[in-house]
Amino acid sequence: MVDRKRRRCRREKGSLIVLILILMVPLAAIGIALVSQGSRQVVEQDSARGRARALLNAESGVDHALGQLLDDPTNLAPIVEQHADSPDLRYVVDLANLGGDGADNDGDGLLDESDEEQLVRITSSGSVNVIGYDANGAPLAGRTRYFVKRIRAVGRAAPDLPGLPYAVYLGDPLAETDFNGNAFLIDGYDHDTEGNTVAGDAVPGIACTGDPDYIADQVSNQQEDNIIGSEGTPSIASTDPLDLQAIIDQYKSSADIVFLNPTHTYTGSLGDPDAGIYAVTYATGNLDISGGSSGAGLLLVEGNLEITGSFEYLGIVIVTGQVIFRGGGGVKRVIGTVLVGGDIIEGIHGDEDLEISGTIDILYSSEVQGNVGAAVADFTITSWQEM
Repeated sequence: MVDRKRRRCRREKGSLIVLILILMVPLAAIGIALVSQGSRQVVEQDSARGRARALLNAESGVDHALGQLLDDPTNLAPIVEQHADSPDLRYVVDLANLGGDGADNDGDGLLDESDEEQLVRITSSGSVNVIGYDANGAPLAGRTRYFVKRIRAVGRAAPDLPGLPYAVYLGDPLAETDFNGNAFLIDGYDHDTEGNTVAGDAVPGIACTGDPDYIADQVSNQQEDNIIGSEGTPSIASTDPLDLQAIIDQYKSSADIVFLNPTHTYTGSLGDPDAGIYAVTYATGNLDISGGSSGAGLLLVEGNLEITGSFEYLGIVIVTGQVIFRGGGGVKRVIGTVLVGGDIIEGIHGDEDLEISGTIDILYSSEVQGNVGAAVADFTITSWQEM
């Protein structure tokens, strides 16, 4: 009887073990699946982090290139940077000028024209766990798992402003001027941003591309000491011609203020020197400034410029046509340089390239020119592609 009970217990125990084993198989499978899924998630998360870090490195490479190009737009030296505290992080940047690559890089249907000479392609490779690249650009892995992201960007460099050693430039070799009264001053001595004379070499009050005597003959005896600087009194000298339209073309795309009408009348601010804001202003036609305006920066006018009322401006004024300063409405003063293209078929008032009436001071300033140059120095990204 006892043996029979023992045999039955052994059978029940065996059945229970078998049942437990049967139940453990799917549980083990579920456990293995969960572990496998967790491992895949860890791997995927690690890969996502690796790709994100590689992309951040590539973006850092583009930022590094932008800094290099802002310092010197012609510096196309390659960049190789490895993080000192994380040697597994690095970026490699290649820079190339697109002015002679035989392609239409700005979409205007023309190949390698002059404005494409300012286009630079930036190719930045950011990597994680890569010790370098072979001659074909293939990554050399430092570990089993490595990540590489590439960014290709194209940007345009704003070239340096040319040196402008004069208070007024007349681009028309047969320029006609009209100086009324003797309350004006064209001063080739160097000045600070407040209009105070500072130590430094004097430049001509007026520089022209024609015969200086032709301009001097248009100045009365009573007005000769109103044009001062180097080259005697009146201070008028010859200079090489500038392509004013080309200079305007280089900077108009980065204009902060734009006037598109054939003739536009404006009163207000064109920058704020007190706040260090040197703005680029661009007008596609004639521009009339009146009523107590002021500003600082680069004033570009494809047409004629007329200024009435009080006007205070720190910067460089470039006008392809005629420039008129009319009396009344307070003092007008430009500290920097005024460039006049002239040779106008239809002027504002008469055929003069430059007309000055009333109290107007045009003061040469190398400091202001430097401030404008620093303000307009720029490198603008025009396209961005993650590869």
